Amino acid sequence: MRRISYPIMGLIAVLGAVGAYAGTHSLVINGKSPIIPTPILGVIFLAAAVYLWVQGRRVLKLKRGQYTEMTPTGAFKVAVMCHSSAYTSSLFIGVLGALLTYGTTRWEAETFRALTIASIYGLVGAIVLLVVALIVEHWCLLDKDNESGSETNREGNPVDFPRRATS
Repeated sequence: MRRISYPIMGLIAVLGAVGAYAGTHSLVINGKSPIIPTPILGVIFLAAAVYLWVQGRRVLKLKRGQYTEMTPTGAFKVAVMCHSSAYTSSLFIGVLGALLTYGTTRWEAETFRALTIASIYGLVGAIVLLVVALIVEHWCLLDKDNESGSETNREGNPVDFPRRATS
């Protein structure tokens, strides 16, 4: 499985920020109030980060050979959750950062103060989730001896995959 791509995460964050800023600006210009994110979003991100951290610790136990109920398939699922969490939190970091910027520049209105405060809660949760996802994704990496990309068994010999029977 490929590692998380930092340039793609940055691109997702920038696109989310530009879209959120432009969308909020068009709403405000047309006389409508901005869409205010719920502060519970930060709590949801923090709960996902705690769950991901716990699962990552179980993957570490599996890699060290200690007793755990984690299976290699479960470790792969944790790695996939790391990827999705990193890309999703980078999108929300961009969107909530743009909303925070937009609300801060118009602090005198009460609606924009609420927008800023709610964006701060969500932004902190998204940053924590991103950091945890990057750490746990590092834990889910394969050992150094199998990173060459070729399929080999423990002795270093090529793996014989069974051929499909043809009729």
